[in-house]
Amino acid sequence: MRIADSQREKKLNKEQAYEVFRFIEYGTQCRQSLDCVQGILLIYYLKEYPRVEKDCLFKWFRQLCHLMEQYQRCKRGRCYRYLNPYSILVAKENLLLLDLESPENEAVLKCMQKRAVNEHFVKPVFERKISQAVQADLFCTGRTMQFILSYAQVYPALTRREEHMLEKVIQKCLGESGRSFEDFFQVQKALPELKERRNRGKRKGVLYGSIIVFVLTAGIGIAAASRKDAGQTPPINTGGESAKRSEKEVSKAEKAKEKDRQEGTAEADIFGLREESEEGMDFIIESLQEELLLNTAAGNQEVITRGKELEAEILRCLAAAYEREEMEKEAADAYGRLCEIEEQAERIEAAGIKKMKLEAGQGQYARAVLTGEELIERLGESEAVEELMEEYKKQEENEGGEKNEE
Repeated sequence: MRIADSQREKKLNKEQAYEVFRFIEYGTQCRQSLDCVQGILLIYYLKEYPRVEKDCLFKWFRQLCHLMEQYQRCKRGRCYRYLNPYSILVAKENLLLLDLESPENEAVLKCMQKRAVNEHFVKPVFERKISQAVQADLFCTGRTMQFILSYAQVYPALTRREEHMLEKVIQKCLGESGRSFEDFFQVQKALPELKERRNRGKRKGVLYGSIIVFVLTAGIGIAAASRKDAGQTPPINTGGESAKRSEKEVSKAEKAKEKDRQEGTAEADIFGLREESEEGMDFIIESLQEELLLNTAAGNQEVITRGKELEAEILRCLAAAYEREEMEKEAADAYGRLCEIEEQAERIEAAGIKKMKLEAGQGQYARAVLTGEELIERLGESEAVEELMEEYKKQEENEGGEKNEE
């Protein structure tokens, strides 16, 4: 049996002809026909050609959803049932659905009926009703997207935002999110889009200038915040007070610093720090510059949105760099600005916690507690922030008690 399966797999692992569905649109109506097409099954295509362009990846996901929507319209909501990498044909970088009832595809159907394939790609339990059939196909689609993302080497690499969007799409397809998708139109709308790269022309020098101005502006903003904080009267430690500080507290602060240094990898994951290629940066800047040149309301709004995203990325990098160079005050200011402009709750919380730890590391426990209160006001609740606030309140009380004893 294993020898037969191995021979079947070897035969399928080549380009050959398969019976596939062709869908013909007539306004809101859709009719199906069959065609014999030369291609490679998706599972073997990704093994042979793992490098997939980003625009091709997004095109595949949209094609897959469109094919499933067309199939269900033609079949009046009937479930395709076995959507997986074996049932999808790649022909000239386009995806096509195999006709599972065709005798020519019998060898493929046997591969699909393997226990391992069924357990991973088929929704475990569902009633055979129209609405449930849609949910079953959505589940299979989510699993297939996961498979493609696992095996494909996407270039240029997906951005943090694109990864997050695709993760959300897959969760809703699998029913792992609070609000699941109800049809394939919703899936297509939720998928990220890739704008076509425009011609560079002779504006490259101007575009590099714009990014330099932007970075300088971000730096000026942080410096201004630093000057503003400098205007406030911080608690002054005299030489005597510093000498009397317990060795236990110093040791604790040293250990906390060392722990923060060791968290570099986790920090990079939380804040989405990753190396972007020069080409990717060129593309971002060119897009912003061209939208400004158009001088339209939509173009200006695009610049504002993208500019905010770019500001956040720069601040994340600055904050991490300041912290690694032990420039605690500058790092705290950068994290403070991130708390103001970040939109995702987990990133706001992460930046705020970093700021609190840096302030506490400088002995500014009252300021760290105030930062925590501002975070709670914005987030609503955070167990991690509340625990730090309690810890720093006790530290502040202990220091106050020691001063009173003196």
